[in-house]
Amino acid sequence: MGALRLQGKTIGYLVGPEVEDLEYWVPLMRLREEGGRVISIGITNQILHGKHGLEIQPDVCAEEAPSADGLAGLVIPGGWAPDKMRRNPHMLQLVRDMDAQGKIIGSICHGGWVPISAGIMRGHKATGWRRAEPGAVLQTKQKSIIFDLYKRIALIGVSNKESTKAMNMK
Repeated sequence: MGALRLQGKTIGYLVGPEVEDLEYWVPLMRLREEGGRVISIGITNQILHGKHGLEIQPDVCAEEAPSADGLAGLVIPGGWAPDKMRRNPHMLQLVRDMDAQGKIIGSICHGGWVPISAGIMRGHKATGWRRAEPGAVLQTKQKSIIFDLYKRIALIGVSNKESTKAMNMK
């Protein structure tokens, strides 16, 4: 077994009701497997249920979340939760603060609504679920784009071939 790449790092993980269960649990487990300390930051600190019924107990609510200074990265899963999370001023501010410090923000599928609503996506290209675009355009009046977990550059709503080509752009 190799070195744990996230040993000593704390990752914030946003969560809300009706999050896509696998987009929450699988990356969270992988981050922990790599040695990361993951803090689940909920809209509330009460038990939430994913889209498919799995229970999630947030570690803290957004109002009590650690500041960006205490986090190495932030993950925003998809499902229906991002539509609620993007209306939470504490979550939006955490996203803005993470961006201002140049820290990694990973967004999965519809999770891109949150950084778009936080106003940090102008000028960035990224991947996401193409059906997230209408809500994002309504919300921000800009092209719906989100962060790719590793590159921060790819296009939304394009084929895998086009997305791969975009990720190689300078």
